[in-house]
Amino acid sequence: MSINRKNILSSLILLSVSVFTIFFTSYFFIYLPMDMELKNETYNNHVIISEQKQAVVQHFIDRSIEGAKSLSNRMMILNAILDYKNDNMSFEELKEYTQSKYEDGFTILSNSVSASRVVDGRVVAEVNETLTPDEISLVQDIDEIQFDLLMDEQKNVLMRIISPIKKDGLIVGHDIMAFDMTPAVDEINDNKRDCKLLNVESSSALLDEGRIIEKNDGYSLLIKEKKVIFLTKNIFGTSKYSLSVEIPQDLLESKINALTLRSLLWSGFLVVASLGIGIWISFNNASCKIKIENQKSEYYQEKANRDALTNLYSRHFLEYAKSTFLADMTPLAVVMIDVNKFKNFNDTYGHLEGDKALISLASTFKKMVRGDDIVIRYGGDEFLFLLKYCDSPLCESIMKRVSDQVVEEFKGKDISIAYGYTITDDIDSLSSSIGEADKLMYENKRKMR
Repeated sequence: MSINRKNILSSLILLSVSVFTIFFTSYFFIYLPMDMELKNETYNNHVIISEQKQAVVQHFIDRSIEGAKSLSNRMMILNAILDYKNDNMSFEELKEYTQSKYEDGFTILSNSVSASRVVDGRVVAEVNETLTPDEISLVQDIDEIQFDLLMDEQKNVLMRIISPIKKDGLIVGHDIMAFDMTPAVDEINDNKRDCKLLNVESSSALLDEGRIIEKNDGYSLLIKEKKVIFLTKNIFGTSKYSLSVEIPQDLLESKINALTLRSLLWSGFLVVASLGIGIWISFNNASCKIKIENQKSEYYQEKANRDALTNLYSRHFLEYAKSTFLADMTPLAVVMIDVNKFKNFNDTYGHLEGDKALISLASTFKKMVRGDDIVIRYGGDEFLFLLKYCDSPLCESIMKRVSDQVVEEFKGKDISIAYGYTITDDIDSLSSSIGEADKLMYENKRKMR
């Protein structure tokens, strides 16, 4: 019982230490560093892709602004305005001259939607657009190129550019143009990321509502509604507008989760392996202890079943033999043997020589019987043979050879044996068979006197 308790306690301690060690190592030295590193790499990758998309939009904007400037600087149309300013041309003549050439210049601009030219508060040319008086009045005081984002009835994003027409530093008119940004937005949108152009109010609201992960002078990286959002601080060279690039957080972190799951599985495997090793070590240790105890038990059982002097089985062995293998040895010859005149031998030669004689007799008995037969020192100078699968003729033959051999080995010392035997098939009646054989042995002993 004490061994089992010690084994259980040592097993629990070993398992607890193993689980804690593996968990601690896996969590703090594998899982957390890996998770942090993978998230940093994944978010940095999202930033790089978003900056590439920002560059695409910026290139589109720069190209549109350059297109607007090129239209405003077309010399033939500009010279016509100067002729009008110098009263060399009427306003109607200016309109007639400008319209066709303005249309020609407009058609070569990529993604252009509409355009109007205003001189002295009046429209001298227009393509796909009719300006209101309020719109015309708003452009009069603009002296640098400006742009704005609009949305048409089809929800397309438009960039509206107001480009002053200048000659020798003087403003002589304005061009108001609109460019369709849908191609640029379509180009940067993909199956994973949703890109939007935002005004300052929308981008500020996004920053207020989202959880910011990273922030610097160029962009902010934040999480809102389970989306990772890259938000530029400005685009078009102004803080009025921003580009947002959104991607679902679970999609962005899918690789992280897969690798983390793999890491956890490996950690789990290590835990299970550690537990298995711990259990194996523990139970192997217990098994070894039990084996040692069994060996000790077998040793002491063997010592108890053996006669200390002759190393033959003792009479204690009979109970064990009855409960195990004797039932498979029938018919069984039960032979009781007594050494004749052994008391006289002890008196003549001494007990030391008597012990040597008993040892020699035991050796002779073992040699003369078959390998599976059992020889027992029953007590003093009495011995018991249990001869397996043995009938009366075979028993007589064996015992005659044993008796003759004893006489031969102890020639001159007047030692012989008397024996009696019974044949039995009932192991349960072994005690009565021994008693009957003992009785027959004494009858034969009296006949030999």
